[in-house]
Amino acid sequence: QEFGTDVRRADDENYWVTRWCQKYLQSKGCICAPDIRQPNEKLAIKNFGGVLVRLVRPSLTPDNTAHISDLALQSDTEWDITLVNDSTHETLIEKFEALLRL
Repeated sequence: QEFGTDVRRADDENYWVTRWCQKYLQSKGCICAPDIRQPNEKLAIKNFGGVLVRLVRPSLTPDNTAHISDLALQSDTEWDITLVNDSTHETLIEKFEALLRL
């Protein structure tokens, strides 16, 4: 987290977006960005026509000691789909598989 935020983003706030866009443009199909932490990352995915899925785990909320990258999208409400992780690992996998079938 510190390297990604304090080094890479400090030098270029779009570093990770640029890297992701390069991978996307080189791909021949769908790709998944398994973790986004900043508004510019979210915007890049939307600009490429991506679907934004937020995974919420009600029993886990960042506290005031969390890293800034854990909090940047915490109050953001503009997600295409929200999946709630409130059961077993197997149930969560089933939810993702159902989502992929859409």
